[in-house]
Amino acid sequence: MRKLKILLFGAHPDDIETGAGGALQSLICSGHDVQTIIATCGMNADDRSTRRKETFTAHDILGAKAPTILRNLEGYFFANQETIKEFEQYLEEMNPDVVFTHWPVDVHPHHRALAALTLGPCLLAGKTTEVFCYEAASVTHAQSLGFIPTHYVSMSYTHRVTKATAIDAFVSQHGDQLATVFQALAESRGKECNMAQAEGFVRLTRHAEILPELKELLIPTPYALPKASWG
Repeated sequence: MRKLKILLFGAHPDDIETGAGGALQSLICSGHDVQTIIATCGMNADDRSTRRKETFTAHDILGAKAPTILRNLEGYFFANQETIKEFEQYLEEMNPDVVFTHWPVDVHPHHRALAALTLGPCLLAGKTTEVFCYEAASVTHAQSLGFIPTHYVSMSYTHRVTKATAIDAFVSQHGDQLATVFQALAESRGKECNMAQAEGFVRLTRHAEILPELKELLIPTPYALPKASWG
């Protein structure tokens, strides 16, 4: 099986771990080159230090490489001319086979910004980059709106426990409560696809069939989804 270069983007520390912590583990276990990029990390130096330590701990628990943390302060991250150019260049240089990123219809402005910055370069004419969006939630409310998965990743018992332990590492973000929220979400997504627990994703690849290396991992929804009609 071909080794894929896979990038997972998160607007904040804890986004990737909560939204795609199961998939992250499965991709690593499959032998792919998996890298994570975090766009913002805290409001100030002290907050940045705390959030950085938490996400490094969580990545270690998940068996992932240390994340790349960009130098954006939380509250000052937008999709503008400067960041659009920055992400276009970054994705051009990295040339990934697969990108995981935020769902673009989200109540959090950082999630929307990162979705725009990562989806844009991947959806250009001629691009065949696989793109999957994951969902976000907080302790108090849903964040990703209108999210209907096209694919699911089943989580084994071991991966479920490991994901929950990783989320617990985010003490500053009430990780124990977040773990409970995402366990309930995983159970709900699991019911949709006849699995014990699962993570849901929306595939937004511009064209082509799903890469064969991902077919066993990302299981298509059992439900009929609407398709565009041309002509």
